[in-house]
Amino acid sequence: MLFVMRKFISRQFLLKLKELDDLELPKDSYVITGSGPLAIRGIREADDIDVLVKGHIWEKLKNTYISYDGKHIRIGNIEMVVRFYQFNTNFGIRLSSMMQRSLMGIHL
Repeated sequence: MLFVMRKFISRQFLLKLKELDDLELPKDSYVITGSGPLAIRGIREADDIDVLVKGHIWEKLKNTYISYDGKHIRIGNIEMVVRFYQFNTNFGIRLSSMMQRSLMGIHL
């Protein structure tokens, strides 16, 4: 399960985190992006949870869920994406780098 500081997070966002946790993705295979880190810290609410997943997880997800544009899969309040937007091949954030700097992987 995801570990969160519950006194800062809205009940609505906790329910969205439960949706993500219910997908049972390996904890080292994704990172929460977009407004999710702000919602986790209680700074602002998030309408959904944007999740960047590793390629092998994307391949499994697309066998079960339909991608609406080839790059995104929506599962309830969870928006999965396989590639982070890059301006060119010399610039962009690698998933492994994002994961090392993120809050993910901390469990209840």
